[in-house]
Amino acid sequence: MKKNAIMPAAVTDPLRAREAQYRALFDESGPTQRMQAEELARISSREIIAAREEERRAVASALHHNVGSMAVGLSAHLEAIEAEIRAGKAREALKLMRRTRKLLAASTRSLKRLAVEIRPPELDVLGLPAALRQLFARVTEQGHTRIQFRETMRRRRLSEGTATTLFRIAQEALTNAVTHGHAKRVIVSIGASKEHVMLTVRDHGTGFDLLAAAPRVRSRMGLRVMKEMAALAGGAFTITSKPGKGATVRVILPLRLGSSA
Repeated sequence: MKKNAIMPAAVTDPLRAREAQYRALFDESGPTQRMQAEELARISSREIIAAREEERRAVASALHHNVGSMAVGLSAHLEAIEAEIRAGKAREALKLMRRTRKLLAASTRSLKRLAVEIRPPELDVLGLPAALRQLFARVTEQGHTRIQFRETMRRRRLSEGTATTLFRIAQEALTNAVTHGHAKRVIVSIGASKEHVMLTVRDHGTGFDLLAAAPRVRSRMGLRVMKEMAALAGGAFTITSKPGKGATVRVILPLRLGSSA
């Protein structure tokens, strides 16, 4: 994998914006404010490094699993084919070649799914609602979670930054609901007013006590990244949950439309 690991633009762009804010605060303030700005910048830098490392770890793990498994499987099949050919067993070699083609096709599909998860083409071509529908379809296909989607965007095309931020937060919230909350049903809604766009992800999973689990929740990278992404996009992030009652993630961002809207 390249030295600069893949990281969603929704994370990198707002974090750069936060760094610019700190530099401006440092330049325009007095000694006390500068010390505060320096401390905030150090905290933000640690969060940037942690977020990037988490993304690198996730992508590396996915690539290792997909590419590594594919390479090992293809190598074994090719060695077996060579052995059959050397032994003069052409029929057996042909059977192995057919299996190898199937393995290669399955591996190619897996890599394509990985590429879509990293950056879905629908997000750039068709917009956020279409990209979310594709995401929900993949999640439903891979497991037993039923996802209900409500969209009232009135054909408004969001700016690239806003759409990417909302998609990444929805993706992370859905992962948490399925993986940690073991949710079998999730309701996702997105809508826009004249000034804001709101995303809500409500699951019917196990839920948890927010106060009792506060230290663990704060340390969970996914929630920290979602909160940071929303804040850096000029919005607000909230999560509510109760044991046995599931969890609800809500994000409100300023409405910024794309040029084609």
